[in-house]
Amino acid sequence: MYMLNPCSANIWFVVELCEPIQIRQLQVANLELFSSAPHIFDISISERYPAREWRPLGTFEARNERTVQTFAPPREELMFAKYIKFEMKSHFGKEHFCPLTLIRVLGVSMVEEYEETEDKNNEKSEIGRESGEQKMMKNIHDDSAVDEDGKESGSIEKMFKIMKNAVGTLLGNGGGEQNTTNETK
Repeated sequence: MYMLNPCSANIWFVVELCEPIQIRQLQVANLELFSSAPHIFDISISERYPAREWRPLGTFEARNERTVQTFAPPREELMFAKYIKFEMKSHFGKEHFCPLTLIRVLGVSMVEEYEETEDKNNEKSEIGRESGEQKMMKNIHDDSAVDEDGKESGSIEKMFKIMKNAVGTLLGNGGGEQNTTNETK
């Protein structure tokens, strides 16, 4: 976007966004040499245009720099907006023109907001599930006992023996017992 207005004029404009978003950041820049830069400006939002009433998002103060400046609106009111009204209240310098080279509106759409909420809920349920798995593992270890050889023979060890026997049977080793000596023929 590029706007070129005399500084003496009442400068305001409305930007229509592609979709309604919760505004997280605004970026404004005047990169033009020999021009006055915005100093104090108001941002208002609305869900429709023409709007009966604009909801103020905040008053922002820019620095007298020729760079992209980022502004974060207060997080108290997270309203979705499709239209943004920019109103320049004051400017730096005494040049004739007050251009705006760039204005960006960054935020989260309704779909992204829904996905963020779902991700948070899924994380909470996974934490609950993990604690349930930890309880189950504790119960398995609590069920362990000591066999006649003095070795621990809990549910895990029993399951391991069953799996070892099953693999041995599939491989043709009979009961899964393997000869651990290295004999050569």
